[in-house]
Amino acid sequence: MAKKNPWSVVLLSAAFSLFWASAAYGGACDVSGLEYYTEDFPPYSYKRDGVVSGSSVEYLREAWRLMGVAEPEIHVMPWARSMDTALRKPNGVLFSCARTPDRENWFKWVCPFEGVMFVLVGRRGEPHKMLLGGTVPVRVGVVRKSAGASLMKTSFPRAILDDAPTFSQNVDKLNLGRVDYVLMSVDQADELLATMEYSGLERVMDVGRAKLCIAFNLDVPDCVVDSFRKAFATMGKQPNATGTLAIN
Repeated sequence: MAKKNPWSVVLLSAAFSLFWASAAYGGACDVSGLEYYTEDFPPYSYKRDGVVSGSSVEYLREAWRLMGVAEPEIHVMPWARSMDTALRKPNGVLFSCARTPDRENWFKWVCPFEGVMFVLVGRRGEPHKMLLGGTVPVRVGVVRKSAGASLMKTSFPRAILDDAPTFSQNVDKLNLGRVDYVLMSVDQADELLATMEYSGLERVMDVGRAKLCIAFNLDVPDCVVDSFRKAFATMGKQPNATGTLAIN
């Protein structure tokens, strides 16, 4: 029986190792297997007549195009549910998520979006300075598990936070007098106050700014997250409040 060449065995073993390493790496960096979650947060993301739109959505669509990824389904749900699902799903992606210190270790982060200013909106004509500067706590409507709630705790520690699953539910509570103010983004406030339906409301004051990001579940491979960073770096742009792309 002919003896096997020991070097051929070594080379064959090395070839198989390289093959499997390459296959594993390629599979790990498959950016098409992610599941995306967001909320109704105009102008950044929203669903109207079954179509998901918004400045953050359009920016993601451009990144998918650059990476050659077919557009996946985007799940639009109340914020707390979207966040909990993205934290639970190994392939979960959450946007647009404010990167706050308490969330830092929850996700892997890519932050190509503009920051957002949060403001208080109240009923027109009320003594806001007296209410906010007085000794009686005010009730502020916030979206459940939102970054805005953290900002309120820092800026107005005596405020009573009244959370709701969605932004629209908070506005309804303000109209019904169940809360004194609602915390929202400045873009939400501008859009809301431009309609006659909410002419009895007014913007009261700025509360604080937060950076909006894309948050990847910790189990998403680093090379996948890096693929998004490279795509956004290639684009070199970010969405502004009007939904168009603005140069950095």
